[in-house]
Amino acid sequence: MAGQAAKISKRTVDAAKPPAEGADWLWDTELKGFFLRVYSTGRKVYGVKCRAAGRQRIHTIGAHGDSLTPEEARAKAADALRRAREGDDPNREKRAAREALTVAALIDAYLTDGPATKPAKRESTWAIDASNLNRHVRPLLGKRVANDLTKADAARMVRDIAGGKTRKNEKTKARGLARVTGGEGTARRTKITAAAMFAWGVEHGLTKANPFVGVKLAAAPVRERFLSKAEAGDLLDAIAALETEEGLSRAFADALRLLLLTGARKTEILGLRWAEVDFERKRLTLPPDRTKAGGSTGE
Repeated sequence: MAGQAAKISKRTVDAAKPPAEGADWLWDTELKGFFLRVYSTGRKVYGVKCRAAGRQRIHTIGAHGDSLTPEEARAKAADALRRAREGDDPNREKRAAREALTVAALIDAYLTDGPATKPAKRESTWAIDASNLNRHVRPLLGKRVANDLTKADAARMVRDIAGGKTRKNEKTKARGLARVTGGEGTARRTKITAAAMFAWGVEHGLTKANPFVGVKLAAAPVRERFLSKAEAGDLLDAIAALETEEGLSRAFADALRLLLLTGARKTEILGLRWAEVDFERKRLTLPPDRTKAGGSTGE
């Protein structure tokens, strides 16, 4: 736990640079035991090292941000040190809350606090995650204590979704009725989302383990067929005809043409940004986090 020493203030926190890997520690020179841990991801977390019940313990205070300033973190650290001197364990309340945290509460925490910790993740992706978690995970596991879940429980949930146990018609404000179908594809996507949520819970001290790690999924069916030149021509003619008859907007017509000519995925084209369009070289360049192959360029 060796690291640098300085007074932890807004200036020093803002100036703290993420290491290439692992984490760096910045120890406060005014309050013994108070520290800031800077992760390679850029995340900065306040904590305090104290002795409670005869043992050295690390009490995590919280992540630096708009809701927690260095001064507030210092006050919480001083309170934790006082409680430790009086024989109390500063981690007792956190440990009790963690052990009692239900899957439903974990879902709420992930959907509320997760976006701030994953700024590169799109709002549309969070909306899909919320749908998978609320419509499938919550009904099946919401009342269970998150830390009591086993790999067998996770596998059973995936199997139940694939079997249609969460299938239903749901009233919505925007469309009036949503058909929640379940099935193999939904089970696969929900398992991935649930695994990401539990990984986030482990990272933020809410859960002890990720029960979805290692859960096997049925192989995704291959649904790929290449159009012949004649079929591609017919499709372009149909798009042009619909556009002329105003049955298809120009934006959607252009999106369909790009899909056909580049072979990109629907989300890659619909989420395309002007910065990714190279007019001079007539190329589309997508960043690694937007593609399955870890980066792609289309002409």
